[in-house]
Amino acid sequence: MRYIKNFAFMALFLASGAIGWSAEIFVLANKNVPDKTLERESIERIYLGKKSQWSDGTRIVPVVLKSGPTHSAFVKKFLDRDASQFSTFWKQAVFTGRGMPPKSFETEAELIEFVSDTPGAIGYASFIPMSKPVSRIAVK
Repeated sequence: MRYIKNFAFMALFLASGAIGWSAEIFVLANKNVPDKTLERESIERIYLGKKSQWSDGTRIVPVVLKSGPTHSAFVKKFLDRDASQFSTFWKQAVFTGRGMPPKSFETEAELIEFVSDTPGAIGYASFIPMSKPVSRIAVK
């Protein structure tokens, strides 16, 4: 009986860890953004301040979450950094006068609201909103 309880506990533990790692992150943009597909490298360039215009010349307005699992997963998946490294990158950029970090939001709902209302905006979320008109960006 003890082995069954231990096995059940381990299975639950491993399953919960797998769920956390497999959570999908969706890249979202204002519905009027011309580019509906981006390379992962383009997303990295956008969020590191190295790409500032969409294909039609519209200014790109990247936004992020201040913290949390969705932010950490996005930074890891698309920028190949952890949240601390991303923060340090922008602190150094500000200090040396090379740029300003993306506007940040406390919640995914606030971020999505901003992306929906702001021409050229791009952000991310752990879900695709049904109540706000945004475009999902396909990532190659």
